[in-house]
Amino acid sequence: MSHIEFDIPANLCLFLLAGVSQGFLQYTVTPDSTLTTIPFASIPSTTTELVVDNCAIEDFVSFNYFSAMQSVSLSGNRLTVFPDFANIDGTLTELHLNNNNISYIQPKRLDLSNLIILELKENPYLTIFPDCTGFINVRLMTLDLSSTSLDEFPNLQFLGETLTYLTISNERFITIPAERLSHLSSLSWLSITSGQLQIFPELNLLGSTLVSIDFRNSNIDAIPTDRLAGLTLDALHLSECTMLGSIPDLCPVMNANGNLYIQSLSVECDCGLAWLLDAVQAPMTIWTTFSSCSGPPHLPGRSLSDLTYSDLQCEQGTCIINICN
Repeated sequence: MSHIEFDIPANLCLFLLAGVSQGFLQYTVTPDSTLTTIPFASIPSTTTELVVDNCAIEDFVSFNYFSAMQSVSLSGNRLTVFPDFANIDGTLTELHLNNNNISYIQPKRLDLSNLIILELKENPYLTIFPDCTGFINVRLMTLDLSSTSLDEFPNLQFLGETLTYLTISNERFITIPAERLSHLSSLSWLSITSGQLQIFPELNLLGSTLVSIDFRNSNIDAIPTDRLAGLTLDALHLSECTMLGSIPDLCPVMNANGNLYIQSLSVECDCGLAWLLDAVQAPMTIWTTFSSCSGPPHLPGRSLSDLTYSDLQCEQGTCIINICN
């Protein structure tokens, strides 16, 4: 990759790093806590990627037109509303607005027909993601809402045929309405962590495309296995779900070479956990670090990795309906 230098007005305190390779031109602004506006006049018209992170950019009317702009990063600034990117709708594919103070998103500003990746993590004042039902041209595949404060699971029906990766954390909702899951037919990776989710969602509505689930550090207190029916998971994360008192047989929903994470749990170690001992012999990898028994009386504190069939007062094979193989 070659580099090109541009003359930048000294009073802007900017540093430009531009790389030109196969039509790619990156423009990066040096972090500056006094810079409150994007220096549009200094940005080459053929720029394809703009990075203005960790400055003090405030809300602006609209993003200027650039003929080839594909990626914009405005993370670590002072934005309070979702900007208007309509002028680059035809080319914009990635948008990174992490670590701002965005609290409101005007629905029509999400009508970006080529956007594939949208990151809004670490916007703690964002409580609602807008319902954009009716937008037929949006084809977003990755949506990151980590470390926001969503009051409800968003209605993402307008992304049902394209959304593949969805990440939410620090959520305030305790349940997910079934009708808001049933439309997400392309979802393969779902992560809802470190929040108040309590009711295990009806993930069976998502179909066979879903291969990775991450509910670590949530308030889930039970796992109805029928809500996982029909899935074959490469990864299931349930670590640090401190309200979870028991673990049902999860072998039927795991890929033979998948990874099951049940770390830092305290669960009842009775005959219903016998499947876990037999699963040790399977290709599937089970992570049980720092997990222990909460009962019965003769097993409190026993590490799950040290359990035997005699500990469970269960003979090998007598209580296992589904064997991991």
